[in-house]
Amino acid sequence: MENYKLETGAGDHFTRVAERAREIVLQKCSYFEGTLDFTVEFDFNGIKCLVNKDTNLDWLYRDYCNAHLLTWKQVGADCKETYDPEIQAELERREKAEAERQEAQRAIWKAEADAKRQAFEEKVKGVKMRIRDRKGFNEWKANQKDEHGYGNAIFEYAEGWARLMQKEFSDRNIENPDVTVMIAHADRCSREADVDGITGFMYGAAVAILAAHWKYGEALRKWHNKEYGQENTKGVVNPAVFTIGK
Repeated sequence: MENYKLETGAGDHFTRVAERAREIVLQKCSYFEGTLDFTVEFDFNGIKCLVNKDTNLDWLYRDYCNAHLLTWKQVGADCKETYDPEIQAELERREKAEAERQEAQRAIWKAEADAKRQAFEEKVKGVKMRIRDRKGFNEWKANQKDEHGYGNAIFEYAEGWARLMQKEFSDRNIENPDVTVMIAHADRCSREADVDGITGFMYGAAVAILAAHWKYGEALRKWHNKEYGQENTKGVVNPAVFTIGK
């Protein structure tokens, strides 16, 4: 009998699909009182996966996880508890090579990020963020104690963005930037200040920080809200920005 093809789609989880495949197999075998040699196949990220009544799903998942590294196009249905020595040796060799490749790539990314950060700091050297509420700003910043330094990264980005805009204003003898000035400079400076790769949430949180504490924060807030078509809205458009600890 031909394999039954179980369709998969975006958002599917391997374990749930494999369990569904097993359910189909057992239903068919039960109907035919176990005499049927029946296999369900499904494609997951380019790997053909086979499940029959004897397939160990834990071993199938292990084989699937190793398939791309070992250039296997198909896994299952008869998975082994342990790999043959030559396969295990090849897997370990490729895992080591992949780890070395990733480490080398991380080193390249770090060097690029460090160079970009150094160039940015050189450009804004001597420029200090003009804060209108030093006590409130320091208290908010000191409260960022998340394990991965996410909150501190947001403050670092916000300060860099503000310093770069201030340099732009100074270079052009702009003393009191308004929304029109922000339209000309804020977006471009926001992208140039992004030396580490911020998320959309981090960007919104930075706007909230600057709106609350930067000397020119009100003009920035109005510019930001105008960008979202909410020029007359109070506060900062995008509710997600208020989830940063304060």
